[in-house]
Amino acid sequence: MKLLRCLAAAVPLLFATAVCAQQLIPPPKGAVPPATNGVLQDISEMLVILEELRIPVDAKTARNAAIEALVKTVDPGGRILTRKEAQARRRKADLSADNDKHPPTVANTLTFSEGLAYAKINGLYTPKSGTELLSTIQELSRTGTNGIVLDLRGASGRNLTAVTTVGGLFAKNRENLFLVTDGHDNTLATYKA
Repeated sequence: MKLLRCLAAAVPLLFATAVCAQQLIPPPKGAVPPATNGVLQDISEMLVILEELRIPVDAKTARNAAIEALVKTVDPGGRILTRKEAQARRRKADLSADNDKHPPTVANTLTFSEGLAYAKINGLYTPKSGTELLSTIQELSRTGTNGIVLDLRGASGRNLTAVTTVGGLFAKNRENLFLVTDGHDNTLATYKA
């Protein structure tokens, strides 16, 4: 009986993997793709056994298990988001892209008689944040300052375009500022000054 329970638990995954493999890589007539070679036959035999034993296979559970298994083979740390989670992430991304939802890039500026200027930075929220900060620095430079203190304490936001614009002020031309990598240390993007 234990063997039957194990078989019943394994079949949805095997069945769904075969279904997904057929949908993703449809085989030419009469041929089985090398990636599924043997797997489809094993699944077919398993389905026949389960049918003979009258053990039901839930197609929805099987599909979900197969998709999860395929994701895990590509990225062991990956997971499938529910529709609700995906919508929440989209809403959050939409909010972070909306300029009206964030405080101004520069909170305030001060100039001192010693030739120094001070700028408190709220954050780099949008692509325009970098150019807003550059404009503030240029305005402060026109007042005859010898130096500018950029106060980034507590600054938030994570717009990579703005970060690149500001980082480019402190780096040589075409110098790497930072890399975006995946969980396997593969470089997805390189940002240069």
